[in-house]
Parts: sequence; structure tokens; C-alpha cells
Amino acid sequence: MMHKMADKQYTEENSWVKVEGEIATVGITEEAAKQAKEFMFIELPEKGKKIAKGEKYVTLEAVKWSGHVNSPVTGKIVEVNDALFDDPSVINNDPKGSWIMKVKID
Repeated sequence: MMHKMADKQYTEENSWVKVEGEIATVGITEEAAKQAKEFMFIELPEKGKKIAKGEKYVTLEAVKWSGHVNSPVTGKIVEVNDALFDDPSVINNDPKGSWIMKVKID
């Protein structure tokens, strides 16, 4: 289930989605980022991979938490925010602006 707020939709699985045409930009919600305090490691999805709604798209680790988040959309991953690999804590500082992947929606 998604809740729409402003230009993004928010899932119960701690993701936000912004759809522009056939491209969905996906990130982690502010609430999830606050709970984790500071992400230390991120395993990013693979560009070019097909992904299904409900499939794990990212694995994150913080000091006292680790887990994964499931994709809110189905499609092909066309872009990945590789800068997060070097500094995943950027998500904590700006969760609304720190996207993880862009998906061409099926």
C-alpha cells in the first residue's frame, strides 16, 4: 500500500517513490533513516537487472541494525546512485533527496 504526499508516494516497507513518466525514482523514507541513525554499509542493486515489486532491492547496515528493503515497483533498473556506496550516511542526512535506484516501470 502506498500513501501519496506531495510529489512522492510512501510505502509501508520504508521506501518512497517518485514517478516521472515511465521512470520511478526510489529511496528510503525519513522515518527509516532516523531509526537507523547512521548507515555504515549499503549493498546497491545492479543496473540493468529486472526487479519485481516486493523483491529485495537494497541491503543496509547501521551500527545496531541491518536489513533490506523491498522494491515498491516492477521494472528494469536503469540507474543506481553509486555515490551512496562510498558514503551511505548521506541517506541519513537527506533521505528525501537521496535516491537509490531509478526503474523503468513495466
